[in-house]
Amino acid sequence: MRRHKWLRNLLTIILVALLIAIVAAIVLVGTGRAAKMLEQRGITFLKSRDEAPAVSNTEETAPAEGIVPADGTVPADGTVPADGTVPADGTVPAEGTAPADGTVPAEGTAPVDLTAPKDATVPTEGTVPTDPAAAAATETEPTNTAEAATEAAPAEIAKLMIGDKEVNPGVTFTPAATQVTPAAGELTSKNSILINLTDDSIVLADKADERISPASMTKIMALLVAAETLDPDAPVTITDEMINYCASNGLSAAGFEAGKIYPARDLMYGAILPSGGEAVAGLAITAAGSLDAFVEMMNQRAADLGLTDTHFTNCAGLYDADHYTTVKDMAAVLKAALTLNDLSRTVLSTKVYTIPATEEGKEDLVLSNWFLRRIEDRDVGGEVIAAKTGFVTESGYCAASYEVSASGVPYICVTANSDSEWNCIDDHTGLYKKYAA
Repeated sequence: MRRHKWLRNLLTIILVALLIAIVAAIVLVGTGRAAKMLEQRGITFLKSRDEAPAVSNTEETAPAEGIVPADGTVPADGTVPADGTVPADGTVPAEGTAPADGTVPAEGTAPVDLTAPKDATVPTEGTVPTDPAAAAATETEPTNTAEAATEAAPAEIAKLMIGDKEVNPGVTFTPAATQVTPAAGELTSKNSILINLTDDSIVLADKADERISPASMTKIMALLVAAETLDPDAPVTITDEMINYCASNGLSAAGFEAGKIYPARDLMYGAILPSGGEAVAGLAITAAGSLDAFVEMMNQRAADLGLTDTHFTNCAGLYDADHYTTVKDMAAVLKAALTLNDLSRTVLSTKVYTIPATEEGKEDLVLSNWFLRRIEDRDVGGEVIAAKTGFVTESGYCAASYEVSASGVPYICVTANSDSEWNCIDDHTGLYKKYAA
């Protein structure tokens, strides 16, 4: 009887052990399936806080929105940043191969205008490189977007702008297929040129390559050199040398007072609008140390522009047999001043500039560009925006101007050897009205 009871107890123990084993197996199987399901949904359990999941080289399915998961893995159809790594925060930087909004292009390829750094290994098909150096780069910050864009910029010269108008780069002008010569008696100016700046084609020309004395059109080059050299807020003290240079050579004066200090910007307006001799002398001496040294800078700038028929002996436009240009070269100088420096373009486009008085009882110094003010009421078929005039007996009245036609086309016109100031303005008016489409 006791033996049967002992056997029953043994069988009970065995059954209980089997039941426990079966339950444990069921629990383990269920846990494994759950873990697998969680992994399929992008959830990974870490064994400790310091242990990160290994990055796999195998392709995985990207989330529906195409965003790189926060665990650092790269989807199969996605792309990696330009340095070949995924940043530590799991997002693709704006300057990488993925768009700035973090989404992956449908084709999983990099945009054509962005390139990877030379020292980066770019993986294929959206996988992360296995070399340790690339993996360690995951903690680096993304490259500056502006720098990346600069490196990827094309080598060719971009279009230049005059205000909001796009013009052809360079200062080499070629005859248009329909280039004309003004009819006899059409102009009072003996030398003339009209250029369409969208393609630098010469629309009209008459003795455009004949050497002339540029007179005060010289100051366009002086302005460009000064604007490229000086801080516009740099203080300039008007000296007796500057005043005497103007007075002794019979030059127009802007009205700056000896002993007073003005910002260089004021002298730039003074040199162009009223063609002040003391103003251009002040710019020259301040920028180069002496008048002669500044003239050397002007000649170097002309050479830089490729001008072969231009040479300066002074900064103001005084007549000298060795001080010469052509209306074609002067058109190039004006174009350079309008396109290569914002300040020189602004100065040449200003009709009136006022320098407030600094002492009680003194009047403001008001500077005016009389060419612009006189032509603004003329019917030129558009708008004349910038200009500089000049006069010496040897080259008569001359002017260089810039107009935007009624159809929005930018033009430059330069004339020389007119018999009066008003006739010079009439010539520009007529050329723009008739030939500037």
